[in-house]
Amino acid sequence: MPWLRWKFPRSLIFIGPKKSAYKSMNSGLSCGWSYSTHPFSSAAVNMSFSIFINRSRGRIGMRKIALFYATMSNPGGAEKLIVRELEYLRKNGFDAKLFTFECTDEALFGLDRKHLALIKASGILKRSIALKKSLADFKPDLIICHENVWYLYLASMTLRLPFVTHAHGSFMWHINDWRRNTLLHRRKCRRLMDGVIGHREFLSQTGSISLAERIRWELFSLLDYLAMRRSRKIFSLSRIGKSEIKELYGMDADIVFAGVDLPEDRGLPDIRGRFGLDGKRIVLTVNRLDRRKRIDVLIKAFSRVSDKRKDLALIIVGKGEEMEALKRLCKDIGISEKVIFTGFVSEAELPAYYKHCDIFVFPAWCEYGLSPIEALYFNRKVIVSEDALVVDSIRELPNVNVVRPTVQEIATEILKVLDVPSKESRGFVVEKLSWDTYFAKILGLCKGILK
Repeated sequence: MPWLRWKFPRSLIFIGPKKSAYKSMNSGLSCGWSYSTHPFSSAAVNMSFSIFINRSRGRIGMRKIALFYATMSNPGGAEKLIVRELEYLRKNGFDAKLFTFECTDEALFGLDRKHLALIKASGILKRSIALKKSLADFKPDLIICHENVWYLYLASMTLRLPFVTHAHGSFMWHINDWRRNTLLHRRKCRRLMDGVIGHREFLSQTGSISLAERIRWELFSLLDYLAMRRSRKIFSLSRIGKSEIKELYGMDADIVFAGVDLPEDRGLPDIRGRFGLDGKRIVLTVNRLDRRKRIDVLIKAFSRVSDKRKDLALIIVGKGEEMEALKRLCKDIGISEKVIFTGFVSEAELPAYYKHCDIFVFPAWCEYGLSPIEALYFNRKVIVSEDALVVDSIRELPNVNVVRPTVQEIATEILKVLDVPSKESRGFVVEKLSWDTYFAKILGLCKGILK
């Protein structure tokens, strides 16, 4: 398309490291990819990447990796993953730093702010310029972008820094994202709508927008497309995520299942005593309280079950804009005394909730979901919606029960598994779904870029 070439000349849109930048190495030291019997072992990654020759200063230096995520405001799974990634990189010999435009203490999960670059700017252009300046000062060898890749694309045009993109999910998982109605994507999105229940449930309504807004969305959609196409690699958390990236951007993504913390479970307090639930069976969910999490569906399902089983209590951990509406729903259907809203629970306190629940329910429509894996680490029985894409990584485990996200199916499944003995699932989580395993795989896939 000639007009596209005129708008985005090749000198601007094709970015990447200059080949000459990595040619000169001190011949006395080896900087290649080291062999290991386990290609994704932490030791192999550390030995392979953390040391390099800084020729301009004539000394050995530490490899720098920048992590970028536009807003670290809500303490969710994506934010936890990013913080754990930075901690892992620093533990394994990298000079790693997180770049963001917004953050809260809760969403940093205890991260020391000295490893954070908080960039104060608003608007895509101003933010991109400010991000470019911060990255130029840091001089990373690699940037790992967690969504919002257009900022990084614009910032990297002249810096020519290599970046990879961790796609936590395509824009099909964002309710108010109008990119799915643009000329570039609307036919593709119609095909993708049929593949996921939540897409049809939450994305069926399309509001009208002004002509000026339409033009902005069309340009933004093109910018996003070009940015994704310039990523040296793309990582996806699931099979559906990979297929959506292929459909929308024509790019092949590598599937890497995210991990979880592996806390000690000795000496954890019994939450039954705290909430006066002695003798009760606990149904637990841990979620951000927004529409996509379908907590209203769980409450209605629990209401049906509690009519038959008087020994049940529902604990809802998390906060969000839907909390007051959910409390009203409990009151309206007469189960307020059986439902406990805890609000935000710290990382230190959360394991006690998993350990002492009987069933964990995750009805969400979401791109992944860490809390079902955390519950499986404590050998809990898990009921999870089929359009929570974490099912790709846990479906075959004996404690996992995948359901359609309806009131009837969730209620039926709770009654079905309530008295079934829990089976061992911790070993699988420790071996396959720890943070160390996850990040070692990510670095292994980046080896060609960092060499």
